[in-house]
Amino acid sequence: QTLAIMLQNLQNNAYIYYMLSQNHLNSLITHKFDFEDEELVGLYISLVKTIALKLDAQTVQFFFNKRVNDMPLLTEIIKFFANSDRNARIAVRTITLQVFRVDEPNVEKFVLDRCAVPYFSNLVWFIREECTKLDRVFATASTKATGELESLAAEHLDRLFYLSDVFDTCKPPMCKVVYEQMLFKLLLPRAVAGVVPSEQEDM
Repeated sequence: QTLAIMLQNLQNNAYIYYMLSQNHLNSLITHKFDFEDEELVGLYISLVKTIALKLDAQTVQFFFNKRVNDMPLLTEIIKFFANSDRNARIAVRTITLQVFRVDEPNVEKFVLDRCAVPYFSNLVWFIREECTKLDRVFATASTKATGELESLAAEHLDRLFYLSDVFDTCKPPMCKVVYEQMLFKLLLPRAVAGVVPSEQEDM
């Protein structure tokens, strides 16, 4: 929390570079914290978000290890994309967008080669599950379902707006990955499900 506050308030680039370049932050990012503690999860994600907001083509070098082709700031944070805390999920989306928009070829290649497909595959899978839940809640059409429907719809819209931001932010190769994941794991399966009779209907 202290580090996050310090980074948020630093204005001098020399101080910011010094803070980011000592590798201590990478050690914190990769530390095996007890993430059963929800408060700790919030503090951790807040710190990573603060770091991500400082990323550009220069500062990203402090968090991308070319030698081993790894970027823990991204690979660790995307593990929380489906966290039970909505604020945590929103922060993860902000962090990923910050990384995706960094104009640095090695980082772009790493994201495409190592993270994009599994990350967006999981994200689209969750959207597909949300569609199924929305269908089920709509089918009940009861007053009790109103609260659940509003919650599901809000979460669904959050994810769709996020994907819209990805399309607006990212270069064509990344957008292609997202398009393919949406087409083959969401749009086509939903379209097929709408025209192919279920087993129950065939009986």
